[in-house]
Order: sequence, then structure tokens, then C-alpha cells
Amino acid sequence: MNFDGLIFDLDGTLWDCSRASASAFNLAYEKFGVSKRVTEEFVKSISGKPSSECDEILLSSVPEAMRPELSKGFDEFEIAAVQKYAPISLYDFVVEGMQALSEKYKLFVVSNCGERYLEIFHQHTPIGAMIKDSECYGRTRHLKDKNIRALVERQKLSCPCYIGDTAGDEDAAAKAGVPFFHASYGFGKPVGSPLAFASFVGLTNYFRELAEADEETLS
Repeated sequence: MNFDGLIFDLDGTLWDCSRASASAFNLAYEKFGVSKRVTEEFVKSISGKPSSECDEILLSSVPEAMRPELSKGFDEFEIAAVQKYAPISLYDFVVEGMQALSEKYKLFVVSNCGERYLEIFHQHTPIGAMIKDSECYGRTRHLKDKNIRALVERQKLSCPCYIGDTAGDEDAAAKAGVPFFHASYGFGKPVGSPLAFASFVGLTNYFRELAEADEETLS
């Protein structure tokens, strides 16, 4: 049986904005006189967590009184940086692949990111318009499994799947009751052994062939 909807994670699956985010966070630390700095790899390690949890990690060891303003600084600097680099942060072949997949499937995004971050993806990348619907933690304050279920229900999907790069994505898909596929070119590793793709080319080819085989069966 083929799928009637492909639901994608964002960071580590469709794009990698970790360099832009790390630079933004470090600019905020510098502006507020905090000596702490983060690396691109550190940002990748916390990617996929709810945006509020990422904020808590970034603010650890920062004086309590400074945290609200520094948190706003993180958001403002990151939004500016990600908006600037959004089009070149997409993984190789994502534009071509998503275009090809959109001819066979309805495409969706569910992420634990903030709402403005997701809006940048929609507004400043070539594939934003290909996404039929999306949901994020920043909009609902719900964890990823609940947002996946909510999207499935409102789109009336009968057989969707979730494609992500971390064990958290794998767990969310299991809790939401949808099959999981692993983007192994991304930031993390699964706990189990889901079907994995080393590139977006491989991912695209797999789902296109699946759709074409289903079309042949029905013809």
C-alpha cells in the first residue's frame, strides 16, 4: 500500500540552518556580555527538541535576571540569520526532489521549531509553496506526536508517514501511529532500524517508485 501523505521534519531533514543559528546565538551572548559560546555541532545536538527546551539549554548558567531579554535576543538574531540564509540551507536535491514528490503526494511539515522560524521556511525557500499544511510546537505548544496526529486528522489522511532524522522523530511517529523513515544524512540516529536514506535523491527515488508501482497496480 502506498501513502497518501508524506510528513517531513524540518531541521536535519529538509534543511540545515545550524551554522546560521549558532552564529545568531553567539551574537546574542556577545551583545548581553555573556562569555558562553555554542558551536554548529552543539546546535545540531539539541535540534529537534521543542523550541522552549532549546531555549532553556541555551540559557543554562546565565543569570536568572538576564534570561528574558537574552531569550528575546536569541529569537531576533536567529530569525534574521535564518531568513538571510534560508534558500542556501536546503539540502542538496531537496528542491528538485520535493517538486518530483509533489506530483505524486501531498506534502506536509511538522516540526518542534518556533512559529516564525517555520514561516521563514514557507516564505523564503522554493519549496514552501509545495507544502500543503504544516504545524509546529511554537504555534500549538504541543509536542510533535500530537501535532502529527492533529495534521493527519485535519487533512483526513488515511495512510501517511513521517520522515525525520532523530530518535525523537522516530518516537513521535510511533506515538502518532504512523510509519517512520529515517533521513540518515541528518543530525541524529534512530533507536530502531527503520528504512533509511543516505541522501534526498535516494528518498525521492524510493517514494516515486512506490507511487508508480501503486499506479501500475491500479491501472
